[in-house]
Amino acid sequence: MRSFRVRVSDKTYHVEVDDISKSPLQVTVNGRSFTVEVEWQGAASEATVRPEIMPAKPAPEEATPAGARPALPPTPQISESERASAATVDAPMPGVILEVRVKPGQTVSRGEELCVLEAMKMRNSIRSPREGEVLEVLVAAGAKVAYGDRLIRFAGPAS
Repeated sequence: MRSFRVRVSDKTYHVEVDDISKSPLQVTVNGRSFTVEVEWQGAASEATVRPEIMPAKPAPEEATPAGARPALPPTPQISESERASAATVDAPMPGVILEVRVKPGQTVSRGEELCVLEAMKMRNSIRSPREGEVLEVLVAAGAKVAYGDRLIRFAGPAS
């Protein structure tokens, strides 16, 4: 079970989420249980997903329960300009590559689909952050990748 401290309109809630791979989700908010259905709508189901879930830090007045896991470091934030000039495209999450849509030497435009990554039974389109020529494809269909693994390398600086 994962615990989070969620702030909505200046009000803080303690949220615990059971197994996130099951649907519907079992969620506890401030000690009260809820069953939650999650539904993707519109372009969100096709968007490139970069999870930025950070564990809640316990409040100073609360004691950390025995056996609790230490907080993970926050996900590094990448600015739009850094992403647009990147020489590589990295895996935004762990998963399995289902399809590779480009090959070395191919010129791609910003937003073009490079590959499809399956994570938690969802298809995620990995799109080009920039225009340029694909120098190297570092994965193949069926490859398992971890967060941050290099997928595609571009030739030269962004134009």
